[in-house]
Amino acid sequence: VAYYGICNQVPDVIYLFDAASLPWITNPPEDFASEIFLMPYIFDLESIAYEDAETSFEIRIEGTNESNAFYNNETNEKVDGDSFKELYQYFISAKGDSFYDSEDRGEKIASITYNYENESMEPSVVEFFEGVESREVIIAVNGVNLYTTKPMYTVRLLENAQAFLNGEEIVLSY
Repeated sequence: VAYYGICNQVPDVIYLFDAASLPWITNPPEDFASEIFLMPYIFDLESIAYEDAETSFEIRIEGTNESNAFYNNETNEKVDGDSFKELYQYFISAKGDSFYDSEDRGEKIASITYNYENESMEPSVVEFFEGVESREVIIAVNGVNLYTTKPMYTVRLLENAQAFLNGEEIVLSY
């Protein structure tokens, strides 16, 4: 078995590669793709919006790594920075257990929207849906179904959103 390839620096040349010289080409994506599918740096964000059937809020991020503050966009009140950082840590801890390429999905459980400071970057919207035929949760990024994850992630997500608003402890494990 062989594969064809080209190089942008050498136009008009087509290379033939022996499959043995390209061991990565036969690896399934699961072997080299990260389980954590979205990891925006917190200080590259302008705000993070969260929504589920019971709760919604948007937190504005101001400052830098050395000096920062977090505000509830609806009330313009400052929120506890440590608590918000823990909630953010939980948000980005969602792992894709397996790839999901079907367009089928159940009811929406929750969504997280990451709005970036850089105006040229579109927001990243992560949505969690009930599985159609299994107990797994479907994760969609910017409207496209990509992964499944354990239902316990979203159970804890809903609990942590409420805990954040009530000033209670954020639980990072699921």
